[in-house]
Amino acid sequence: MVATRLDAKLREHIMNSRHNLFADSAEDIVTQSRRPVLVLLDRDLDLSSMLTHSWTYQALIHDLYDIQLNQVSIVQDDGSGRTSKRSYDINTNDAFWESNAMLPFPEVAINIDDASNAFKREADEITRMGGVKSLDEVGDLNMGASTKQLQRAITTLPELTARKANIDMHMNIATSLLEMIKERQLDVLFQMEEQLGRQTKVSILEAINDPEKKNPQDKLRLFALYMLANDGLRPGDIEECEAALKLAGCDLASLEYIRKLRSLNKMNASITSPALGTGTSAGPSGDLLGKFSSISNRLAGFTDSSSLGSIFSNVRNLLPSRKQLPVTCLVESAMGNRANAGGLGAGLRSAAGGSSSTAARMFEDFVHFDPKQARRGNLAGSNANALRGSLAADGAAQEAIVFVVGGGNYVEYQNLMEFAQRSTPRKHIVYGSTDIVNASSFLAQLSRLNETS
Repeated sequence: MVATRLDAKLREHIMNSRHNLFADSAEDIVTQSRRPVLVLLDRDLDLSSMLTHSWTYQALIHDLYDIQLNQVSIVQDDGSGRTSKRSYDINTNDAFWESNAMLPFPEVAINIDDASNAFKREADEITRMGGVKSLDEVGDLNMGASTKQLQRAITTLPELTARKANIDMHMNIATSLLEMIKERQLDVLFQMEEQLGRQTKVSILEAINDPEKKNPQDKLRLFALYMLANDGLRPGDIEECEAALKLAGCDLASLEYIRKLRSLNKMNASITSPALGTGTSAGPSGDLLGKFSSISNRLAGFTDSSSLGSIFSNVRNLLPSRKQLPVTCLVESAMGNRANAGGLGAGLRSAAGGSSSTAARMFEDFVHFDPKQARRGNLAGSNANALRGSLAADGAAQEAIVFVVGGGNYVEYQNLMEFAQRSTPRKHIVYGSTDIVNASSFLAQLSRLNETS
């Protein structure tokens, strides 16, 4: 409906505006091969990406603590039963955040440790030159030191102070994340979701009934992902799992709405599964992920900043392979990536794990609007065949605006950015959605929709 109304607005603009965006005077802009592609998608295309447990720094923070207006609020327990809330502002000029937001968390923990050690070395050098014991005493510099040494110490102090505050912030956030990973066994859940195709009803029930997994919502998310990835689940198996979820304290309203939506849209689970895409083969990935299973136990030894590097030092190269999510596969195909020789249809078949009939059906539902076609009198939106012809004529698009009607998250955003960065030449993609929500908020939205459906 949104795409149809936008299409009508564009047609009205072309018909009623003498100097419109697609007039002859803009021929050099309209006909160029680098025209941006606007991709409008509905959230029900892929529900799994909104429910999966992430393992990258930014997405993990958003999942566990939420990110609102670039601010992260963390509630910490001091060990005596008292809690305190601390808020951290993530600045746009934070170099560490810029370079680590999209990295897997084990790698980020090591980078924090490296940054902390580098800071300590520089701080020790400055204090040694100034003849003081700490940066706080720089105001009491030894006046017997050389002028150059004093000047360097005074000049470097503001930058070092800012770096210390930034490192402390990321250290505190990482410490809280580590504690949450241990408490909720998020590494185990992440491993199970990465190997979702290998899970059985028995393994899912074991996870649901596991008293060590104390967060009911984590169990609900795991089963929802399993259900979305297995279209052929027997009603009896679903009822058995739902009964276990109720005993675990889960609210099944959101799950009920997912089942209604699946039935209404006849969604194919192979498209929505987060374990499907263009990643590496399951053999090596499974072997690597098996080595993550003991992270929760190793976290018990976490005591100070020096532990961050040691905890993850042995798993730096044991990270799961990257996979393209369904939205990324669709955007890649819509942009006419030459890697997909079959165009959009090929991209959808890849996303659907080889289900050509489902891919073709989704592909034919896409409506394509091209202002060049409108100027020639074809003012109505055309089908996917027109998109194939447009891509063949113009070549691969280098810019895209992707908007999801419904919730979006950092998992999907980062997946699109990874595709853009590895493309040659590098593509420029802008991602947006009705709202950026974490899994907890998304489940709450589904529950409210279930009440009104």
